[in-house]
Amino acid sequence: VVLVGGYRLLNKMLDMVDTHLQHIEQNIDKIVDLLEEFTNA
Repeated sequence: VVLVGGYRLLNKMLDMVDTHLQHIEQNIDKIVDLLEEFTNA
């Protein structure tokens, strides 16, 4: 029972990390776009 609960908790944590990384990637893309606009100006 403990193993199953720990496994589910681990999966939830991994999902949270995954979505967090996706948000970071989106933010990096926005920053890169801003930098490109800034250097082109």
